[in-house]
Amino acid sequence: MKTSHLYIFSLVLLITGFLCIWSAWHGDSNFTGGIPVGLSSIQLCGSATGGRTLAAFLSGIAGIILYGVALVRTILDEISR
Repeated sequence: MKTSHLYIFSLVLLITGFLCIWSAWHGDSNFTGGIPVGLSSIQLCGSATGGRTLAAFLSGIAGIILYGVALVRTILDEISR
């Protein structure tokens, strides 16, 4: 499989994971922006349970591993040139 396809598939898995966890989220989130950036904060309060949470976890792990494989293949291709 081409390395570019691995990057795309990795991105699809990561986005799928984020969408699954977002759809399973029960709770509140709050974002406060300020200048300087040190005054900004993100607060998450809640939980995610069920099958979508497990799917999000597995999709995220698979996406990270696949991204690592693609990155190593890219580095090895550059070294061999």
